[in-house]
Amino acid sequence: MRTPSTPRLWTNLAASLKALGRRAEEMDAIEKALQLEPRHLSALLQKVPASRSRAMCATQCATYQNALACIPPGAEPAPAVREGAEPRQEAVEADWAVLTTELEGPLAAIRERTRRATPARVDLCLEALMGKRSCFIHSRTWMYFPELPAIEFFDREDFRGFDAVEAAGDEIRAELLRCWPPTARA
Repeated sequence: MRTPSTPRLWTNLAASLKALGRRAEEMDAIEKALQLEPRHLSALLQKVPASRSRAMCATQCATYQNALACIPPGAEPAPAVREGAEPRQEAVEADWAVLTTELEGPLAAIRERTRRATPARVDLCLEALMGKRSCFIHSRTWMYFPELPAIEFFDREDFRGFDAVEAAGDEIRAELLRCWPPTARA
């Protein structure tokens, strides 16, 4: 007999096994789905039962975060997915809040020690660690040029004359519209 190669079949089997109270077999089915597709949303949501208690372990939160990362920002998930995701999102947020509180003292000491050397970099690192900010990592579009600094966003002050270009924005737009073919404006 051939083993099913579709994660959905394994997650359906897991749901049936859960209804029968066969937790070990349910987990095996979920793991098989995740072997086929490591970011399969249903399998990740099924992997750890929803829990609102603080006793949730770090691996549960990591699983929840992996599951929630599968939902694109701004996307409206299907009702069944939303019902599974909402309590897990609350659990992840609660876990981050507790972790932030626990780490704030040690992190304050690190900030104080490094304030003079590289204040912004340390704060940005710690904010990313705590999930308070997103990281924007450049990826090349054509040619890789080694040893350039990894700067997420440049400061306005780095570009002389930017204020003048920005101030002339309306004039630049008007000139563009005068040159642009009428058929391309629609």
